Amino acid sequence: MRDVKEQGIPIIRSQTKNTAGRTIAVCRFGDPASVKHGRIGDHTTFPKAFKLSLAGGLGPGCGICSSAYEMRNLQIDHRVPYEIAGDSGSRRRDPDDYMLLCGSCQRARSWSCEHCENWEKGRLREICERCYWARPDEDEHVALKEIRRLDIVWLGRDEVRVHTRLRDLAGSAKLALPLYARKAWREHVRTAGR
Repeated sequence: MRDVKEQGIPIIRSQTKNTAGRTIAVCRFGDPASVKHGRIGDHTTFPKAFKLSLAGGLGPGCGICSSAYEMRNLQIDHRVPYEIAGDSGSRRRDPDDYMLLCGSCQRARSWSCEHCENWEKGRLREICERCYWARPDEDEHVALKEIRRLDIVWLGRDEVRVHTRLRDLAGSAKLALPLYARKAWREHVRTAGR
């Protein structure tokens, strides 16, 4: 569905009930007159060598949560959404305009971007360039909201043990894990400044 929308083809979504009574999405093509000209055929697939170049010397990892994944589990995504900046269409793509994302971060990013005021109204590339979803280490906002975000994935037996211990400590403190982590980091930053 996203690939079709990125080609400039309008999609109309609605909901209905299936035979079991569950709500399901229904999608159909929109008015052909509203196809965004200049988009169709502009979005192409990426060569394997380009994907490998994005991994760089650090190995394959997600550009948002920094977790290591096998290359086949990472997706190439535009730092500034295609719907905002499009694609140059040139064969010489600038790797800095793209990043590798795990599926989970890609879905979170898509949802956040599609609900951003800039996506809905302004569509200014400069705003997207300063967003967490484009530059997680240099961000000024998250989808135009004055918040900061840190996505952490606990991967592997040793890290999962640490996560479990943190969750237990948070439970003992009667705090949700993110609140406990923020409190611990705040204390760490306070004491590190001494």
